[in-house]
Amino acid sequence: FSLGNLRQAQGQLPEAETAYQRAIALRPDAVTIYNNLGYNLEQQGKWSQAITCYQKALELQPNCLEADVNLGNALHAQGKLSPKQQAYYAQLNGKLGQARKKAGDLVTAAVYFQKALELNPNLNEFKTDLPQ
Repeated sequence: FSLGNLRQAQGQLPEAETAYQRAIALRPDAVTIYNNLGYNLEQQGKWSQAITCYQKALELQPNCLEADVNLGNALHAQGKLSPKQQAYYAQLNGKLGQARKKAGDLVTAAVYFQKALELNPNLNEFKTDLPQ
């Protein structure tokens, strides 16, 4: 798992994918690995595989906010969300952005706030959280 994270950070996406798959073989119940593999697959344009990973993460841990947000964002990128679902995932992105902001991770928080506004441009509550 750590090797996958390292490879991902270095931009070595296929190598990271392989490391995550090996980690899953050892820990098939690890939600974080499925979530990270999903993100890696997204970066490679492997959308259906990414969505499957996020769904598996949510199957293992239904209340995993990050996997749920990533699933919604991937579905949105594929044009597969209804307006009602977009509003729902906009709120989830904002909630995760607030959590990241509270944890001091302002860069990641801004990404989630931006995604929330992309999903629902009328969400004024998150506009003040974006860097100027």
